[in-house]
Amino acid sequence: MSKKLVIGLVGATLFIGGTSGFLSWNKNEEVIVQTIAMENVVELGDIIIGLSETGSITIPTYDVTFDYAVEVVEAHVKAGQQVSVGDVLFTITTDSIDDEIDALEDEIDKYNDEIDGYNDKIEGYEDQIDDYKDKIEDYYDQIDDYKDQIDDYYEQIENYYKQIENYEKQITKYYTSISDLEEDIVTVEKNKANSEAVYDLEVEKAILTYSRTLSQEAVVSDQYSLSAKEIEQQIINLEYTISSLEDQKEEYEALVLTYAKDYAKLDLLEIAMDEAEEILEDKQYALTLYDRENSINFNMSEPDATYESIANDERELYSALVSAQAQRDALYNAYIADPSNETLASEYSAARTAYTNAYNAWNSKYYDYIEARENYADSLAEYKANTNLKNEYWDMVDEISDLQDAYDDAKVAYSEYELELNSNYYGMDDEGLEQKIIDLEYSIADQYLNYEKLQQSVTTSEIDTMLGLAEFNLDLAQAQVTYENTIDGLQDTLDNYDKQIANLYDDIEDIKDNIDSTRDDISTVQSNISKAERNISNVQKSIESTQKNITSTQADIVKAQVNISDLNKDIASVRVDIAEVNAEIKELDAIRKTGTIVADRNATVAGVTGEEGSSYNANVSLATLTNPDDNTYISVTISEDDINSIYIGQPANITMSAFDNAAYKGYVDSISYTAARSGGGSVSYYVYIKVEGDTENFFEGMSSTVTFIQESSENVITVSTRTLITEGRNTFVKVKDPETGEGTLVQVETGLTDTRNIEITNGLNVGDIVLIESQVTGTTSSSTSSSSGQSSAPSGDMPSSSGGERPSRD
Repeated sequence: MSKKLVIGLVGATLFIGGTSGFLSWNKNEEVIVQTIAMENVVELGDIIIGLSETGSITIPTYDVTFDYAVEVVEAHVKAGQQVSVGDVLFTITTDSIDDEIDALEDEIDKYNDEIDGYNDKIEGYEDQIDDYKDKIEDYYDQIDDYKDQIDDYYEQIENYYKQIENYEKQITKYYTSISDLEEDIVTVEKNKANSEAVYDLEVEKAILTYSRTLSQEAVVSDQYSLSAKEIEQQIINLEYTISSLEDQKEEYEALVLTYAKDYAKLDLLEIAMDEAEEILEDKQYALTLYDRENSINFNMSEPDATYESIANDERELYSALVSAQAQRDALYNAYIADPSNETLASEYSAARTAYTNAYNAWNSKYYDYIEARENYADSLAEYKANTNLKNEYWDMVDEISDLQDAYDDAKVAYSEYELELNSNYYGMDDEGLEQKIIDLEYSIADQYLNYEKLQQSVTTSEIDTMLGLAEFNLDLAQAQVTYENTIDGLQDTLDNYDKQIANLYDDIEDIKDNIDSTRDDISTVQSNISKAERNISNVQKSIESTQKNITSTQADIVKAQVNISDLNKDIASVRVDIAEVNAEIKELDAIRKTGTIVADRNATVAGVTGEEGSSYNANVSLATLTNPDDNTYISVTISEDDINSIYIGQPANITMSAFDNAAYKGYVDSISYTAARSGGGSVSYYVYIKVEGDTENFFEGMSSTVTFIQESSENVITVSTRTLITEGRNTFVKVKDPETGEGTLVQVETGLTDTRNIEITNGLNVGDIVLIESQVTGTTSSSTSSSSGQSSAPSGDMPSSSGGERPSRD
């Protein structure tokens, strides 16, 4: 951005140097105000807000080690060298590998013993499962006995209800008898009225008046009696209906109480079924994978032990070698005893040559024998392993068959119990049962309302009857005066009729007593029904307890099956270990044959510690490899005050001290939760940034500066914050007019700022020139003058750098 300093002089002009004309100075103190304006061309830029920290380059290295003690014969690489996958790094001795292979073979034997132990445990669990199944059969027999008991109790209840029905019929007959007796009473009263008609006319008139009154009273009484009978019968019917509804309500309430437990059992059976299905599917999938991985090896033939013929040849050559050695030693002893004997010397020389030839022949055959024996051992081991794989396959097939049976049994148990619950609960869920109870409660409430209405009807009828009787009594009192003198003659007859009526009423009371007794019998039978229902409830609880025992035993079976499954998994794990050990044996055998350590990746050799002729323990680093192109990091420390503003994946800008004008990108790869350092009350934490892009020229420990980007606006219009002029809530900048050079206030809208520069979102365009103005003020002594012609610098008091106040910038 280009900047141009413009200085405007306001007030008196300060002349420095000579001017044209005559100067006449008058001493005067004046204030000078200088306005300084810097031009700022509006351009596109970036606003980045972030936290900056310094750090150093970290390039991870990888150690080259060997799992066993080793002696380095030759190092084939040096520091700084580039290697690829498979390049030879070291040649090593293989003397200790045979012992390691023997140790690994012993380890395989231990694994096989461990598998035998697991198989023994599996047999024990299978015996337990058989015992559990026998227990379950016994439990089911108990449940059948309990169900028979329940059937007997239900039969008793049915008989009790029949008794109640008979009692109710008998009560109906009693009411019929009462009705007949009441009709007889009416008949007697009529006869009584007829007998009164035989008296003389005068008496007859009074008697007729009296009889009419009595007849009307009797009619009203009869009507009330008949109405009371009907209402009482309705009340009895309502009581029976209410009792029946309450019995239904109790039944559904009992179902609601047992619903959760019963369906919890169903859920347990479903869980057992699902678990059995999951175990079966897992084992079937394992069999599929097993067959896919190993079926190619199932038909491998047993290796041919052709090495035995080589062994026989080696033994014959060794016998010849021993014989040649004995002959050589004998001739040597004879030759030492007589060194001047040329014959012995010649024979000894020939014996030495024969021994050497015999040794060479045996030595060549011996190595052929060793190689043939090892090849046979490898082939035999592979054949045995494949035979074991085939046996494992059929073991898994048998196990899947057993798991299928277990799943089928669990599925049948679930289906049967589900059907039983649907039957017991009338195909309703718990909400349906609750709704049924609510409906019954509403029905019972309605019946009780009807009951109360009938009771009110009885009361109303009694009141009406009493009022009617009161009116008849008034009429009777009026008639009493008329027939009082004649009533004595009729009294005996009327007394007889009254006695008949009283006897009939006594008979009615006796029948009512019989009705009460019958109702007591009904209560006794209902009590017996309740006892039978309680017995049924107790037996059902026994069934539930037995079913719990069945569920518990089934759970024990599942646990045993899970244990068997776990043991099979342990066996599979041990077999994996065996396979890994076999793979390690093959790897060691390959190393023994080649005697080399090779690179496992493309990398640069950072250092070599393995020296030729030196021995090293297992897992000791022989060399270090690195690859800065893929794994270059920067480690920085962030204080506890700032660590919460850093997050994984956060972008970062990177500059390197070693590379001027070079910028790199990166992101936060990891944050250490352990303090890097602490002191003076401050704690810091390591943060690692993964560097992106080309890092070929980076070296361990190089210095860098990392800016963790928290907020940014890229390729936006930016100006210096010093250009802003704030008035109230509005923000302005002074824009230079390209024609007049004057500054004009322009309102702008701002965005993100880093405190030095700020984003302009509206009001400016790229290429606009904005002014940054500041003022410098000061006082000085000066003289006014008039001038004419050429003059030199005036004399007297002149402004100096020390005169007045020191200029300051606003």
